[in-house]
Amino acid sequence: MVFKPWTETKTPRHLIDDQDEEQQEDEEYKLGSIPQISIKLNDQLNGKLFIIPENLRFFFDGIKFQNEVLSKKIVGQITIKYPESVVSNQQSLLKDEEYSIEEQLYYNKHNEINKDQSIDIINFELIENNISFIIVPNFTQGNLINYNLISLELSNFLKTFEQNNNIEILTITPSQLPFNEKINILSNNEKFNTDFKRLEPPFYITGISSSLLTQFSDRKSLDITCFILQSEGISGFEKINDESIYEMAKFLSKYLKFKGYEKNIKKLIGKNINSFALYL
Repeated sequence: MVFKPWTETKTPRHLIDDQDEEQQEDEEYKLGSIPQISIKLNDQLNGKLFIIPENLRFFFDGIKFQNEVLSKKIVGQITIKYPESVVSNQQSLLKDEEYSIEEQLYYNKHNEINKDQSIDIINFELIENNISFIIVPNFTQGNLINYNLISLELSNFLKTFEQNNNIEILTITPSQLPFNEKINILSNNEKFNTDFKRLEPPFYITGISSSLLTQFSDRKSLDITCFILQSEGISGFEKINDESIYEMAKFLSKYLKFKGYEKNIKKLIGKNINSFALYL
């Protein structure tokens, strides 16, 4: 008896052509879906500028209850605008759903529409100084490049404030830390006085805070400080350590000269389920 070696059959040519066309479509889609970022400011920006991800919004919400706040207003906007061809193409792609027998559900590789967005720059006028907030959405896998684009545009835009040295950038982000630490810090300001330890490898950060530090790390004339809170989970859906949040609230209460700020944060955390991940 003769045994012939088993070999895979060649892939039919029409399938290879389909794969090539699909790959080309993906490349064209990615290149064409890069948005244009623009910043418009209606009023002077000074004091402390907080730039935080959406899942840490409660730090912003807690300030609204402070007696030290004299007024709140929108002083500018960051606009994310996609090419019209990309938006129309995605809408048509969503109609052409494919059915997966294995997964038994409908899916589409471009199922996330890149919608135009606007991010408000909100200013709080305080008794002694001003603080501003930019709350950046948690972008998904298809448009993570937006973090770098926003940071680059902010870097260019804030060059006008460097000469006056009247603005300080602070950002807060969740990330995994050593088990016995609640908050770490990264800063280009050597004079920034805090008891928090510096973040060291192999631990790292992602998202808007990571992009900001990359853009501003060598800008000695513009201070930027990043606070990293102990958490676990994938980016945008982290389960943030309660003690880390309370410690951060206490620090901000002292740093911003707020009374009762940490109590406001505790109340908000109890109601804000979105700040925690749910594992099933």
